Amino acid sequence: MARNLLSDIFKRGNPMLLEIFKETERLKVLNMRLALVLDETMLPHTQVATLKGTTLCLMADSGLVATRLRYDSQKIIRKCKAIPELCGVSQVEIKVTPIKEAPPPAFVQRQELSPERKAWLSALVSQLKLSKDVIKKRS
Repeated sequence: MARNLLSDIFKRGNPMLLEIFKETERLKVLNMRLALVLDETMLPHTQVATLKGTTLCLMADSGLVATRLRYDSQKIIRKCKAIPELCGVSQVEIKVTPIKEAPPPAFVQRQELSPERKAWLSALVSQLKLSKDVIKKRS
């Protein structure tokens, strides 16, 4: 339902948004067809970047995967001939876009409390302990 609503918004809106939506849908289909072309060990590490003319551009998440794809490029082209959406492919281009890991969290330096703040917190804790004791006695 939400997907239909989104596509309606794109269709009624800006023509540029419609083009983006169409290209996204096309890439989704091409990525599904990629499962018919690539070895299943390579599939989680590869996706279609674009298909321009007769050049299929693939994105690999590491240099190792990219090298293997380059080595298998003729086999990939032969397999593409059997798939309607990819039958015109005569060249494969591979780009490497490594997965970026989140940076480690920054070290937070502890700040010392001022003597006034320490005294205030100490009094607050004492009051809470007294309140807790009073509540226990009432129960």
